[in-house]
Amino acid sequence: TTGGTIPVLAWGSVPGAISYGFHVDKVDGGAQDFTVATPRFTPTEFYGNGIWKWKVRANFPVSGASSVSGPYTASQDFVRRILPPANAKATVTPTRVVFAWSPDTSGKKYRLDVAKDDSFTEMVESVTTPNTSYAPLLANGYADGGRLYWRVALLDQGNNLGAFARGDLRLPMRLKLKASTVFVQRGRLSQVRVTVTDPAGRRVRNVRVRFTGAGVTGSRTTGKRGTVTLRIRPRRRGTIKLTAARKGYLAGVQTLRSS
Repeated sequence: TTGGTIPVLAWGSVPGAISYGFHVDKVDGGAQDFTVATPRFTPTEFYGNGIWKWKVRANFPVSGASSVSGPYTASQDFVRRILPPANAKATVTPTRVVFAWSPDTSGKKYRLDVAKDDSFTEMVESVTTPNTSYAPLLANGYADGGRLYWRVALLDQGNNLGAFARGDLRLPMRLKLKASTVFVQRGRLSQVRVTVTDPAGRRVRNVRVRFTGAGVTGSRTTGKRGTVTLRIRPRRRGTIKLTAARKGYLAGVQTLRSS
């Protein structure tokens, strides 16, 4: 009477019947009729959430090649529910994220949504896959890290969406650097003030800011206001790379030009 998979529908055999007429009223308001030779029937496709109604009648032979039908049985209900995929989980490592779930025979593919909010209005990614796992490229909305929300649901043969399995995850946040200048002069001492923040703009203290390139190298740590002043005297023309690093964060990078 209820379930997500295709059921075997059965009824008692009628003596003298040569076949049975099977009638179904579908969830979308449509109807369909079948003629079967046995008192067992399994649809090849069965999709849509809601109440399906079905009934059956026996067909008897008459003279010639025609037949006559008896009355229909009382209408039977089958409540179709597409349940959330089982065992859905997200595995997070420093270099990747993998979403995975158990296979479900109620449909043919899955939809995975990832968002920055639990109402899924600020979407990071929405994908459809026939597989039972998905590993995103950690770009775009993933790159800055922080808390993300995800959900996965089954799509049946008619692209009807089932219930979602949900979860959330946390990725290391990427540090962002903002230097007071992007140009320094070769052979001249420059004081470059660097501000380090997280993706939300909050300043981060105790971040080691290292500079290397154009013949110089060195490092200093941000103070309680998330700032540090670097004293740089380039020895040659080229690029100076600034790298901000702190445990629990993804490193941030910015470049300066020595001319």
